[in-house]
Amino acid sequence: MSVVATADLEYLAKITGDDYHQSRADDGMAWLMNTMELYPDVVGYGRYGVLSERTCPSDGLLVEQYHDDGSPASTWWSYNAWAAGSAMEAIATKICEHAVMSNG
Repeated sequence: MSVVATADLEYLAKITGDDYHQSRADDGMAWLMNTMELYPDVVGYGRYGVLSERTCPSDGLLVEQYHDDGSPASTWWSYNAWAAGSAMEAIATKICEHAVMSNG
């Protein structure tokens, strides 16, 4: 779960001034938002708002198969509470940081 290291990477970027570390932190949050199930009707699985441990919007990673017709799929067919908890913590941290910055 790369979002576990997001705050540390952002701190490192701030201290060193190295954009690489901020870029990696941003990648973690982007991954999180991509694995959040926001389009269950498109993916063909799950409920809106849950978190799959892996959703890969890439044809190169279509290794799973839909059970009904055997067509390729880019999601795992399970949801993990620990992954969702880690993701929610990362989102809550971002929201709190934004609120503090907005209120001065």
